[in-house]
Amino acid sequence: MYFSTTIFLDAGIDGKNAPEIAAIILQVWNVLTTLIAISFVDRLGRRFLLFTGSVVMTVCDLLIALFFVVLHGSAKGWASIVFLFIFVAGFEASIGTLVS
Repeated sequence: MYFSTTIFLDAGIDGKNAPEIAAIILQVWNVLTTLIAISFVDRLGRRFLLFTGSVVMTVCDLLIALFFVVLHGSAKGWASIVFLFIFVAGFEASIGTLVS
C-alpha cells in the first residue's frame, strides 16, 4: 500500500495524477474487501479464511513476479495490477481482518 504509486508507475500507469488515483482506488478496494471479509468470518470460519487467503496471496505474489520477468509492455502492467487487487482481497480475507 505504501509503494502502490510506484507499482502503478512501473506497471505503465502514467499521467498527471493517474498513479495517485489508482492508489486511491486500491485503498477503496481494501476497505470494501475488509467489510466483505468481516461478513464471512462467522459463516466460513477463521481457519478456512486464513488458509484460503494465504494461498491466494502466495499465488498472486508468484504470478506478479513471473509477469515482471516474462511479460513486456502493457500486458505486464495490466496483469500485475489485476493480481495486485486479487492479492489485496486475499490479504483482507485472511490476515488483514482476522489477525488484527
